[in-house]
Amino acid sequence: MKQFKVLLFVALLMPFLTTAQQTTQPKLQTKTLSSAIVRGVSFDTFKAVSALTDTSLKTIAAVAWQLWKMEQWATLETLFKVNNLNGGWPPNNGAVYSKIVTLDSGVLVDRYGGKVVDGVFTDQWGRFVAPAGEPFKDRSLQDTARTYPYHVYRIIKTIPNVNEGTAIPWFGQVGLGLQYQLPYTINDLVQNGYLQNIPDVTQPR
Repeated sequence: MKQFKVLLFVALLMPFLTTAQQTTQPKLQTKTLSSAIVRGVSFDTFKAVSALTDTSLKTIAAVAWQLWKMEQWATLETLFKVNNLNGGWPPNNGAVYSKIVTLDSGVLVDRYGGKVVDGVFTDQWGRFVAPAGEPFKDRSLQDTARTYPYHVYRIIKTIPNVNEGTAIPWFGQVGLGLQYQLPYTINDLVQNGYLQNIPDVTQPR
């Protein structure tokens, strides 16, 4: 089965590699992969945030990197599904590009996630948000996320070191909406006065 999976993703990749070789003749040496920066991301960072650092995944990681660089999202998603990678989530934290930005006070962001425990809402792991009101289809979330708690937050104190990107098309969604990966969890930022929940806000469609 493992050999079949390897053959499958290589077969899927061949048309794209052939085209790339005819135009740019890319070199796939380890040194080149490790040193290249593409849309703000290095190959080493790409592997680290995509659960592809295991040595047994060396070939798959190189193929995934090439597909991500060429923005071949459908083929990339098939590669991840067939090989059960990253829990089914897209690589590079789901981002087409990565850029560190600062979110200023007054900005509104929103999020699907978290849970209610004993009547109290908590979001102890969540770090991804989007500009408030961004259409659901642009977020590349699973359809089940529509049933998750939805909250809008106003930024009260400036938040630096935020990783900005656009969402890789995934889970049958259009994607390419703006997303922010916060440096701390929602719980931490609310408790320390960086975020303020805005109640009774209607979910975007």
